[in-house]
Amino acid sequence: QCYDSKNHLVMEKVHARYGDFVRIGPNELAIFDPRALVEINEGAKNPFSKPAWYDNLRPYTGLNTHRSKTVHGHRRRVWDQGFTTQAKALRSYEGHIRDYANQLDQALSLHTEEAIEINKFFYWFSFDVMGHFAFSKSFDMLKDQSWHHAVEMLRRGLALVGPFTPVPWLVRLSFDMPILRVVRDFQSMAAWCAKRMDERIKDGVGEGDVSSKLIAWSAKHNRLISDRNSLNGDAIAMIIAGRRVHISVLSSDSPELIELLQ
Repeated sequence: QCYDSKNHLVMEKVHARYGDFVRIGPNELAIFDPRALVEINEGAKNPFSKPAWYDNLRPYTGLNTHRSKTVHGHRRRVWDQGFTTQAKALRSYEGHIRDYANQLDQALSLHTEEAIEINKFFYWFSFDVMGHFAFSKSFDMLKDQSWHHAVEMLRRGLALVGPFTPVPWLVRLSFDMPILRVVRDFQSMAAWCAKRMDERIKDGVGEGDVSSKLIAWSAKHNRLISDRNSLNGDAIAMIIAGRRVHISVLSSDSPELIELLQ
């Protein structure tokens, strides 16, 4: 029922039929009571841990996929160095965002007399920005007015997330036996992100991107080798998770948000 990635509609039917608490797996509950969010999101006080689904990228483990609270807390503090105003990190990003916003404006100005698929341009903007912030290397899709081969591969690979989410164990089996093209695309995407991190390490720490902060910390503590799986996982997280924020904001039809952006 989830093969078409419309899991939320399946869960809506389950909720309507069985109520707020439904057992949907051997060790899994679906909770539809909003009061549960308070308990789940109690920060350090909550007793919950992330489910097995977050092991799907292993041996890579990015900031968003660490299941250990201790390890996650440690990696979050390392990440904070790339997003602090005290270190001028956030302010250093502003000029680059303006540059890509201008590129987006220029790209759209070439199509003022015709209807266009606006989401495509938003995707290009988002990936160009995240490529720069992650590795100081844009995908240049706004300039080229075309999809980068790595981004196309990434988008195809992410197609497995929806239908496979209810059965995380099947993802692990699929990775060991990559028969489906979507699985091979996902693995190729992960390998591409890991290769970008490898290149970033060889280029030297430098400044101006999030990777430089992560690499600098590992190098300072003589952990570049032992941290490689975490760094590779972080590379995947930056590209995949980071671009979603841009697209969600740019695609919003909220009058209040649109007025604020204007």
